[in-house]
Amino acid sequence: EGHPKALTEAMASGLPCVVSAQTCRDLGWPQGLVACDPERVASIREALTRALTYPALGPAARVHAEAHWDLKTLMPRELRILEAAARNS
Repeated sequence: EGHPKALTEAMASGLPCVVSAQTCRDLGWPQGLVACDPERVASIREALTRALTYPALGPAARVHAEAHWDLKTLMPRELRILEAAARNS
């Protein structure tokens, strides 16, 4: 997707988010994310517990989204991704 829209919207709404460790690496481990190993139920359960029990995660997610994912930053990046996809198809 280039940049996960649902994740951006959730973080901008101040929600802590549980994502795969790979997504965290791809996004540079922004504050407000909790990583899990999607193949391991225990890892997902632990990540959900952490996301729900650390109240600072939600506000940290919003701060990160506001600072790094505003429209002026995202639109040029999205356009580059779409243009590259069009050239490669």
